[in-house]
Amino acid sequence: AALPHGDKLIPNLMAQFTEREFGHPLSFPQCGAGVDEWVAALIQTGDYVPLAQIGTSHADWGMEVINNAPVVNDRKKQHIRYAEAGSFGHFLIDSFGPRKMLEFYQRASLSHRPWQEVFGYPLADLEQRWLASLKQKAAVNASTIALITNHWQQDPRTACSSLRNTKK
Repeated sequence: AALPHGDKLIPNLMAQFTEREFGHPLSFPQCGAGVDEWVAALIQTGDYVPLAQIGTSHADWGMEVINNAPVVNDRKKQHIRYAEAGSFGHFLIDSFGPRKMLEFYQRASLSHRPWQEVFGYPLADLEQRWLASLKQKAAVNASTIALITNHWQQDPRTACSSLRNTKK
């Protein structure tokens, strides 16, 4: 909401960075864990969605607009999209710096997702680097990833609240 954009992915790449720095660790989509751990769990369960397949609209993110307000109609899809966007956004900011992310946000208003122009790599290469970094982190966070995976496999629609309740 703070960074309006016609492509829902663009502001959500930066939103989780803000949450990490200033937010509450129990808030969605972290729910008491990190977005990197969520993505690692999504990979383990086979629910990971390649970034190129994440669309721009509310519908692509498991939501619909009713009376001018977004309403969740697919909690599983919503969580996957937000966790992946947040984790990838962290990677981009940690790898290239916040100024490059701001440049990406600004240029994305003029052209569709200018990965190559801003970061110097196509999305597929950036995604491979990000996933490799997650794989390296996974061994350190194996117990949290296992806990997320367990909650996700029980019911993706309630995994966030279930995990949050175990972290209180």
